[in-house]
Amino acid sequence: MHRSAAEIRFSAALLASVAVLTPPALAQGARHEARVEAGVARISQPGTHSRNAFVLSGFRSHADSAFAALLAGNATWARDSVAAAQVIGALAWRPTAMSRWQFEGGASGAVFSFAKVGSDGNGSGWLRVRRQLGMHVGVIAGGAVGHTLRGSEQAHSNTVDVGAWVTGGALTLDFSASRARTEDSLLMAASRIFTRSRSAWLDLHDVAATATWTHGQLELAATQRWRRGVRGTDAVQSATTGGATYAFTPRVAVVISAGRQLADPVRGAPDATTASAAVRFTFAELRDGTPPPRESDVSVARMTDGTVLVVRIRAPARARVEVAGSFSGWDPVPITRKGEIWEAQVHVPPGRHRVAYRVDGGPWHAPTGLARLREFDGEVGLIVVP
Repeated sequence: MHRSAAEIRFSAALLASVAVLTPPALAQGARHEARVEAGVARISQPGTHSRNAFVLSGFRSHADSAFAALLAGNATWARDSVAAAQVIGALAWRPTAMSRWQFEGGASGAVFSFAKVGSDGNGSGWLRVRRQLGMHVGVIAGGAVGHTLRGSEQAHSNTVDVGAWVTGGALTLDFSASRARTEDSLLMAASRIFTRSRSAWLDLHDVAATATWTHGQLELAATQRWRRGVRGTDAVQSATTGGATYAFTPRVAVVISAGRQLADPVRGAPDATTASAAVRFTFAELRDGTPPPRESDVSVARMTDGTVLVVRIRAPARARVEVAGSFSGWDPVPITRKGEIWEAQVHVPPGRHRVAYRVDGGPWHAPTGLARLREFDGEVGLIVVP
């Protein structure tokens, strides 16, 4: 017996919030970090009533100079006893610590109902490659496949995508274009995407743009997505989402988001409008132990042409000294010799940054006076520019 579109919406509804609150892949330069989020969400879909839900998610990442791993999980409970859960695992690899290339792969598994584990769920996997073209720009390409099971109904989906990102000051812009192919006509119908032919497959084109702005402890993000059917359907859709994160301390932040998410056939997530609020607790592996082997310091100076981060390292004149950070895409920045001190001056936007230096190709160190975080087979310093 075939399930109706309404039943499909009901069984998969809460996965919408799961997809919104979980990062799908590793970001470049991931660090040792554990994170827990707990909050509430309100979820609504076409043709169904809104639901209040409780959302709990966890995140753990680990990185060294060339390899990073991520494990994340979410669980959602609604007042009508509907529940959903998702687990995501991802790996990232770079040929060297400062390589402009990064390769990513991962897999996710989801259940749409705790009462029907094994009969209602989804599995998906993806591969991506990133290329840093310069200090502030890069490109990405990849693909994903997914398989959804709802009782006796099975559906396959796949997608390919390309994109680019550019940063300038406190603003980061991301652009992407993708083509998805799916045979999950029931999920599409539940999301108001109807077939116009007998084709077993539907093809969809998506274009998306995301803007992220960071200023001190505040981060704002907004995404606009446009969708058009190109085979099997004439659907035209658009969706907007937005969110804000405010960090009261390096370990405690509040996260709010709202907007519409278009159906994701690869992960089995339906079209849904969500609003959520959560508290995030971050547990990074900070170290306040032995100071670096050479004297160093860091300061922030206000100039007429902007804010400058100044890093000074005391090292021999013949030493090879490198300074890099998240603000430079981890490319070494220009450094000059001033008396007995090596000095690097970098224009940086307001926000949170990571910075490190090394001498003669040795391990990376955080400048003295900064909270230190293990990364790149060494450590980096954490600094907030107001």
